[in-house]
Amino acid sequence: MTQFASLLILRDLPQYYTYAIPTDYAIGDHVTLSFGKTEAIGLIIALTPRPRGPYKIKSCHEKNTKLPRLPRDLVDLICWFSAYYLVSPYISYMTIIGSRSWVSEATLSPPVTPIDDYTLTPEQQQACDALLSGPQEQLLFGITGSGKTELYVHMARHYLALKKSILVLLPEINLTPQIQAYFMARFDSVVTLHSGLTPKQRNQAWRYAYETQPCIIIGPRSAIFSPVHALGLIIIDESHDQSYKQDTTPLYHVHTVARKRCELTQARLIHGTATPDITLYHRLKAATVRLNHRLHATPLPRFTCIDTTETPDIISPYLAQRLDETIQAGNKSMILLNRRGYAPYISCKFCNRPHCCEGCSLSYTYHQDRSFRCHRCLIQKPVTHRCTHCGKNGLYAKGIGIQKLALVLKTAFPNACIMRLDRDTGRTFSQQSKILASFRESGDILIGTQMIAKGHHIDRVTLVGILGIETVLNSPHFRCAEQAYQLITQVAGRAGRGRITGEVILQTSQPDHYAIESALAYDYEQLYTIECESRQCLIYPPFCTLIRILVYSETADLALGHLTQCFTHLQATLTDIPISDPLPAPLEKNQNYYRYHCLIKVPESARDRTCTALRSLPKCPKSVRRLLDLEPVTII
Repeated sequence: MTQFASLLILRDLPQYYTYAIPTDYAIGDHVTLSFGKTEAIGLIIALTPRPRGPYKIKSCHEKNTKLPRLPRDLVDLICWFSAYYLVSPYISYMTIIGSRSWVSEATLSPPVTPIDDYTLTPEQQQACDALLSGPQEQLLFGITGSGKTELYVHMARHYLALKKSILVLLPEINLTPQIQAYFMARFDSVVTLHSGLTPKQRNQAWRYAYETQPCIIIGPRSAIFSPVHALGLIIIDESHDQSYKQDTTPLYHVHTVARKRCELTQARLIHGTATPDITLYHRLKAATVRLNHRLHATPLPRFTCIDTTETPDIISPYLAQRLDETIQAGNKSMILLNRRGYAPYISCKFCNRPHCCEGCSLSYTYHQDRSFRCHRCLIQKPVTHRCTHCGKNGLYAKGIGIQKLALVLKTAFPNACIMRLDRDTGRTFSQQSKILASFRESGDILIGTQMIAKGHHIDRVTLVGILGIETVLNSPHFRCAEQAYQLITQVAGRAGRGRITGEVILQTSQPDHYAIESALAYDYEQLYTIECESRQCLIYPPFCTLIRILVYSETADLALGHLTQCFTHLQATLTDIPISDPLPAPLEKNQNYYRYHCLIKVPESARDRTCTALRSLPKCPKSVRRLLDLEPVTII
């Protein structure tokens, strides 16, 4: 007996194909089949009636036992992903499943004996009860240090008792060991999935997630695609973080994928953060559960704001004094400076022109190894003083980068143990973990980029310094104020997580900016109100769905010409929807490609017909590349 099925062929094709299959085959099975004159592998995505007409329907050769039967919700997710993000079924499959090989070794096992949870505070217990009984999707809005992780543990225990699996998503892999240890000390079915694993380890972890029910999966963005059965709960920790948006094709957002996966499985979705994304908060305001107090009744760190227009020092006298006092007291400090290298700008003292990377027109950064580096193209060149514009030997470095800050601190505190964490010192997961472990054990001062702001819990950190927040605040995109607030609040939250009240010293040239004033007062509602007023006037999210078309080519005219064709097509099709004129992107050139973009501000009710119009855009020439970003978190 046979039946007919719709198959996803594992090749980059724009559609599904109908084949005859035996009646004991099921949705989610992989099969081997003839495709054209070659043999291919297909995934059964649906059972279908026999097509009408004089079509010859081929039969599958056999079931492919080297590949697993995928859970039904994962198959549905693959099909939805392809349609929603306007990519081929194959790209959808490769994003979600990838190239997996079954590993025959025994699956992973926990290294420790489970321990019991501690008793929740009354506020935590009330929040936990609300999260378990409330709507399917909720926001856990808890201040830094309020014990959100312990709530995750209690919720996980509840769902494990129901024989349901749990996904715990994190914004960075360097947070994985901390959370993994916390969960492994309490549960015996925990596995991590992240890019720091070897291919063999990733396949083992993937198989463990597939075979072990129920289980807890912990990992960054891609863990949302874990092949768990009986999914009951998804937790997105630090849900405001931009890392949850994929920055290469396909440009998916974890929030959206998680919502769909919960819809398909009837699982619960919890967003946890101390600084909610404004669009998310706007949507879930009525489904928000709050934690307003830190554990141990320790107050939030107190802020001191230093106006840098009144002092020329890289480290203000007050910050220097407090660093010294913290070291003498045997406590630890962290300093945020979101600028890699020694000096972030190179310019000519004769013609005042910046010395830029030829591939992307971004100013080179000077590094201590006497090199000029482009942090976008990753080009590295020997230092020169000759200006490419005027030909004179007038190039000089200005501004402060994290390497220069390290030298200043080592000069000021020669006996202190000073460590640095950025993309240069912590290129790999193991390097990042080693630096953080060393700081916990013996460090006095940890300086770093935004990598140090995310979720790290170190009891003896009592002082945090923040420098150079203007680089975030003055970025050319509509979320810059929100992101500055989030970064200030998150890194401030690293201080005073034990029983000693922390202090945060913010050095800025813009102390009167509303984002900074809101952060200093821990007043999220003030930021939210001001941002919503501005965005509503300008029609930005949350008051529209923003879609970005980015076109780039090594020839500027070709990129602009194709984008103009797309713009004309959309204007004729979407006559009632605002579409911005084709313009150079804020980052106009990157890796020798000229970049142009336009923005579509789509009412929620018009998303489907907008996507229909996007599917019919003019074909992209071979010398031009086009990206459709359906959920841009930045427009640089």
